[in-house]
Amino acid sequence: LFQCHQELLCRTVFIMIRYLFGLPFGCYFMQPHDYDKDNLKIKILENFEKQPVRNDNWSKDTFIDTNIHHSYGDDDNNNFNKIDFSSLVPTYGNFIRDYFKRMSTAKKFKYDFKIVNYTCTKEDQFMIPHIHTDSNFSFIHYLQFDKKQHLGTIFLNSHSFSDYLWDKDKLTSIFDRQDLNNSYLYKEFMLGTKEDMFIIFPSCVFHLVAPKKYTKERITVVGNININESN
Repeated sequence: LFQCHQELLCRTVFIMIRYLFGLPFGCYFMQPHDYDKDNLKIKILENFEKQPVRNDNWSKDTFIDTNIHHSYGDDDNNNFNKIDFSSLVPTYGNFIRDYFKRMSTAKKFKYDFKIVNYTCTKEDQFMIPHIHTDSNFSFIHYLQFDKKQHLGTIFLNSHSFSDYLWDKDKLTSIFDRQDLNNSYLYKEFMLGTKEDMFIIFPSCVFHLVAPKKYTKERITVVGNININESN
């Protein structure tokens, strides 16, 4: 767990805050030479080769099983490499601090963040729709992502107004499907995702990893952010 009320020094590549279903999404890009990217990928892929479906009990109470390789709640499993995420911490901290600086706040506050999971998927693997119930904000870093093969995270619109739009077919034929400003028209939305992309969003947004046939592993690092007491 990393305390982030102090200055973290690293380079920031900021895109913008945009609003998906009316909720603030921050989008940044990692610089591959700023962290131990190659070693992270090697260790994660070694784990994936050992057991392509890891931690499948995570969704045991549903009729649709999550069948991906992910480490949530399974970090102490000695059958797998322990992943050292420490090289990511400075840049993640810088992105998160910048995200909050760009939002309207009434007073200063402290927060902490934690890397909670990595995921690795391939060949029709699926992760059920879920939210992160124990945090205020969440983030996803696309460590390995081929936009020609992979799908981005799919976010689900929980607002009911998209069901009641007059002449919805006309609206969706006119307004750009790829623009976040038009996301209110749709029940689901997928960001234009690229490798090294890092996104921050409120944890209450349902999201999933959809199945698709591809030959290269899709790898993400996932974490949570919690707001603490004000200064």
